[in-house]
Amino acid sequence: MSLPAAKRAMNLDAFLAWEGQQPERWEFVDGEAFVMAGGTDVPNTITGNTYIALRNALRGTRRSVFMTNVRLRLAADDSLFYPDDSATTDTPT
Repeated sequence: MSLPAAKRAMNLDAFLAWEGQQPERWEFVDGEAFVMAGGTDVPNTITGNTYIALRNALRGTRRSVFMTNVRLRLAADDSLFYPDDSATTDTPT
């Protein structure tokens, strides 16, 4: 029986430098990197439909809606995610 690989903790700066050299997208949680799984037809359709619904619901407001390739940082713990869809509370600068 083999042991699991040792976890290598990184700080945010080290992760960002490392991630820039990777061909895949990675998320960063609690000092640990996690590769993102590839999408399939059904989740991709749901993501697209959610994006359209958010865009329609927020039309005429100062909010922006983003889809899949926009990284989200949680400032409280420096976690980084690539959510399927996200919306801002104000227009980004």
